[in-house]
Amino acid sequence: MEELVEPDYPPAARDRGIEGRVALLALVDTTGHVVDVEVVGDDDERLLVEAATAAVLQCRFRPFEVEGRREEVYAMFRFAFRLY
Repeated sequence: MEELVEPDYPPAARDRGIEGRVALLALVDTTGHVVDVEVVGDDDERLLVEAATAAVLQCRFRPFEVEGRREEVYAMFRFAFRLY
């Protein structure tokens, strides 16, 4: 990975005391950009999912190669949103 972007805690979630975990599966294209993101599991807290998705879409990867050819790959992300 060339650049990992951490999600910002959504102010509305913080104000309402919402915590949770979000797991995302991201498709990384042959240029190292995330082009698709899916929620994995059953966390449906929309505010947290949106923040995590926005962060993952900004991440950048070194292109993955197999026998000299660039390939699309999937990457798994897990984020925990906790109020301290």
